Amino acid sequence: MIEKIPTIFDTDPGIDDAFALSFLNKSEIFDVKMISSVAGNVKLEHTTRNLQGLAFAMDWQVPIYKGLAKPILGPQVLAEGFHGENGLLGYEFADNELKKLEDKSQITLIVQSIIVVILFFTCEALLFTYLSKPVFYIIGVICLLLTLGLCNVFKFNLFSFKALKRNEVALIIISFLVLEITTYLLTTFFPMPNNQEGLNNVVDQSNLIIAIITLGILIPIIEECVCRGVLIKVLFQKKQRIGVIISILLFTFAHGPTSITDFIIYGLPAVIYSVIYYKTKRLEIPIIIHIMNNLYVFLP
Repeated sequence: MIEKIPTIFDTDPGIDDAFALSFLNKSEIFDVKMISSVAGNVKLEHTTRNLQGLAFAMDWQVPIYKGLAKPILGPQVLAEGFHGENGLLGYEFADNELKKLEDKSQITLIVQSIIVVILFFTCEALLFTYLSKPVFYIIGVICLLLTLGLCNVFKFNLFSFKALKRNEVALIIISFLVLEITTYLLTTFFPMPNNQEGLNNVVDQSNLIIAIITLGILIPIIEECVCRGVLIKVLFQKKQRIGVIISILLFTFAHGPTSITDFIIYGLPAVIYSVIYYKTKRLEIPIIIHIMNNLYVFLP
């Protein structure tokens, strides 16, 4: 087996470099450690955006940086007449199709992730007070909105806000059916998990609408933002497979399994949510599956 050559690639993506990057992404010779944009055929703002779009389209898990806007020596000479103003003959990547630039240290990323995770879990704890302390519940909803806003300030870009494709809809339906059939079979022949019994008791003693909103919608959003969004997308963005494993373990053990049946009931959705996010890079998809799974228990 040939040992790959560690490589840093500096590029000014127009049409030619776009082809070069696609070959480099699949190279069995070069181990790309970093890519930087630089002004060349077109201005830096365009080459950087093109690099972000190409890296996102290829799902290239490599850090990218913004480089120099002008030559170190000599005047700047552009080739906009040949490559077009943006370097790709006018093709523009949408804002939600851009890989994030590396603009913060790993320590900053870890600190921001910890802050957001603590806030999300605080929101969850406040939301679970809806039975006895409505004021805390309102604070929890406000806290959730502010935390989502903070994620935007930190440029976590958790959501893509794109319409679902047909294969994504099919993936949601199949995943939901697998979860429900598995849960039905297990709970038919084995005792219901203690965690689920506790939640059922809470629902029986509370306002049904509030329970549906809380357990069926808000809690899944929080758990997916933490386990799939912050952990996989942000904290382990360069080692996402490790993030997937940690996400599965955290989600499973957070639900307090006490038996093999419990581990399957909580571990299976953890695997499905994490793997689907890893493959699709869309947090909306596991959120939708999670919401459907939680809402199903409210059906008569």
